[in-house]
Amino acid sequence: MAITSESTMAEAGGKRRRKGAFSHPAGGPIAPQVLEDGLIADGADGAEAEPATASPSDLLQELIRAQEAALTAFANTTMQALGAPAANMQAFDRYGLNLYVAGAAQELAWREALTAQTMHAILTTVLTEQGTSAEVAKSFNERLDTAANRPRFKAVMEAGRAAMVASIANQPVPPTANITQIMAGWSNPHGKAAAAQRYAVLLTDIIGSADATRKLGNSGAQRMLRAHNSIVRAALKDCKGEEVKHTGDGILAVFAKPSDAADAAIAIQQDIFAFCRDNPDIPFAIRIGLEYAEGLKDEGEYFGPAFTTIASICDAAGGGDIAATEAVKAQSTGANTKYADLTPSPTAKKFLPGLFKLLWAPKRVLNAPPLEYRHIGTISTPEQKQTDDF
Repeated sequence: MAITSESTMAEAGGKRRRKGAFSHPAGGPIAPQVLEDGLIADGADGAEAEPATASPSDLLQELIRAQEAALTAFANTTMQALGAPAANMQAFDRYGLNLYVAGAAQELAWREALTAQTMHAILTTVLTEQGTSAEVAKSFNERLDTAANRPRFKAVMEAGRAAMVASIANQPVPPTANITQIMAGWSNPHGKAAAAQRYAVLLTDIIGSADATRKLGNSGAQRMLRAHNSIVRAALKDCKGEEVKHTGDGILAVFAKPSDAADAAIAIQQDIFAFCRDNPDIPFAIRIGLEYAEGLKDEGEYFGPAFTTIASICDAAGGGDIAATEAVKAQSTGANTKYADLTPSPTAKKFLPGLFKLLWAPKRVLNAPPLEYRHIGTISTPEQKQTDDF
């Protein structure tokens, strides 16, 4: 379904046509009709049949290569239009440029009736060739549908789509889709000087949460989740963190300073350890990821490199580990924060080289009362017990 308006299409010049070997205007992709003696029907015009020379799979691969070439040419032209500043583009501006190219990719995919999965693969290849890391390009594609629901993000994608329509029709790009104007509006949405904002991002993940109910029973799984929630939220309160969202088996949070995020991560792992020590019937472990990079808060949602890489950073940590990037380490190394190289762990989802392990040790508390999730963040007296609001 096209998302570009009819007026924009008229301005871009020409009527859009959905045409190609894998278009399906009347119910499903069209595959070449194989006749007797290995011949393929030419079409509905009664033209003479030709010998079969390529399988549907070969034709699809050829089409994908053609679409990659078309999108690469579009991206190169876009970079040339931006000029020298494009070479030193900040991460947030690069994100806006990627949205523009994504809109162009959607137009190409629509014309050839390619699946979203194929379109994402083509887009990932082209973005990587244009200087976006493979990990960020993959995460960008995974979050593209969410971005398309944000009005400002969708407008950039529509502009890229309109520019691709004009390119295919050999028409000038309409002013409303001009990349220099689009990027100026992207960087300065309110007409003010925009400075890149950096966020320290923390993500927790309960290991084995999917099997928790089977192992612990429903009551035990709920106690585990509530303990996790209470511990994390208490640490955010103490270390000036802001909860962004609950992921189901973890919490994503942001901080102004990497040192605050590191302190929160250590406090979380220490209290998880204490809870499991005092509640041996509810054993569990978590992994934590820390990143410090550029990001944007738009209409209550967070976007940008800091938020596209954090899941992979967290996945690289094992049980009880805190995985951090070089940027976090450089901004938070001190008397209370020590780092070591992160090594592969059997409980990590996927190892990511180049990360560091933030070291921590259990708290030493003499005659401490047993820790339960209701006590976390409060004075542990019967009169002052609290339940969390999860």
